[in-house]
Amino acid sequence: MRPWEGRFKSLFDNGIEPAAVGLSLDGSTPEEHPLLASRVPDAEIVAILSIQTLSSDSFGVQTRYTLTMQVDGQPLIPAHTSQRRFELQVLRGMPGFGIVERLGTELRGRKFIGFLRRFPGNEGPQWRWHLTAATRAVAEVIRTAATVESAAQIESEEH
Repeated sequence: MRPWEGRFKSLFDNGIEPAAVGLSLDGSTPEEHPLLASRVPDAEIVAILSIQTLSSDSFGVQTRYTLTMQVDGQPLIPAHTSQRRFELQVLRGMPGFGIVERLGTELRGRKFIGFLRRFPGNEGPQWRWHLTAATRAVAEVIRTAATVESAAQIESEEH
């Protein structure tokens, strides 16, 4: 299991894209998003996820949110895990914290496309993640990136 460092910190930043919850004025398309396709080959699972529950714990001045998410249907690309339910931690300082804190229970039932990968943690492997809008255009960019990655692997095996 590779450590959560370098480019992995950008790809799996525990963030929620503001556009995925209607908070962005950025008019860019999924094809223009700099990291969208880059997340595909490194994710263990890329799927439409819905937030089943959202809970919060406070310890001292620190607040931790837990998003319990469920895979809707089949993953968008072949998954490297059979797990279909995930508990994602959101702590102050993580990119997703502001959105979770602002929207709170309004997030229940919302659907996102999630990119998830396990990394070593203090108490064993932990999921790092990124959530983006669950749209047809985003799904198409993901499928195209997976096809390109698959073709590149086949080509490298032939040489």
